[in-house]
Amino acid sequence: MARELPSLLALRAFEAAGRHLSFTRAAEELFLTQGAISRHVRALEDELSVKLFHRRVRSLELTQEGQAYLATVRQAFDLLATASRQVRSSRAQTRLKVALTASFAANWLLPRLSRFTAAHPDIGIDFEPGVQVIDLSAAGIDAAIRYGSGSWPGLDAVPLMPEEVFPVCSPALLAGSPPLRKVSDLARYNLLLSGPRSDWEDWAAAVGLDLQTVPRQTMLYDYNLVLQAAIDGMGIALGRRILIEERLKSGELVQALPQIVRNSMGYHFVTLPARRGDKSIAAFCDWLQAEVALQHAFDA
Repeated sequence: MARELPSLLALRAFEAAGRHLSFTRAAEELFLTQGAISRHVRALEDELSVKLFHRRVRSLELTQEGQAYLATVRQAFDLLATASRQVRSSRAQTRLKVALTASFAANWLLPRLSRFTAAHPDIGIDFEPGVQVIDLSAAGIDAAIRYGSGSWPGLDAVPLMPEEVFPVCSPALLAGSPPLRKVSDLARYNLLLSGPRSDWEDWAAAVGLDLQTVPRQTMLYDYNLVLQAAIDGMGIALGRRILIEERLKSGELVQALPQIVRNSMGYHFVTLPARRGDKSIAAFCDWLQAEVALQHAFDA
């Protein structure tokens, strides 16, 4: 059976007018005209068959019936407001602040993130990009994706994926001269570095290359810049397979030499031990591991 309820707009007009004892101020609050407020209140009085206000020349007064009805209407509005706040709160996103390098975010995570947001619309991710190791507790960071050995005192680290590195460059650079067929040929090229101690050192040590024999080296301090410089033909970059897989598939980059080094470093999902029971953090970590497994299955 349908409820016999007055118009909500009429009730709002009455409640505002009764609270302010003024049609003018009620109109300002509800962004209506004074005449509209008066008409809504009059329609409510006609529907209830009762007079709610004494209309004086310069004032407005609630009748005894109006006072009693206003108390009930305000109580009902308060209940509606409380229920609405509870519904909004229950649907509000939990936001995770995640520290990671911009290169990992741009080249691996962001192309996949829509799948996480689709599966977990109640969890929002805020990124804190940077190359510096951040103190999670001091910086208010919920979790981090770090590249390293996996040993960070006072932190829980979940391995995500190891890393393979090898030289890459643009197809045009590889097709030109001088020839690049063996490791020692790198001495004729410009090496693109992303930091003072780059992966080039690990790769060079593994393949027996003395980096001092390579006179041209350009420091760019950001791996995204290194990749773009390599695509533009400025030199040879050391490719991290995880971060360049799509660029290899598209042909923007090609493997310059066959020597592949799988080093002891890799990507890890890192949190504080005190956050082990956090369901949102666990959901993000589980999703990352599932994405890694999906990538491995696709590449197999």
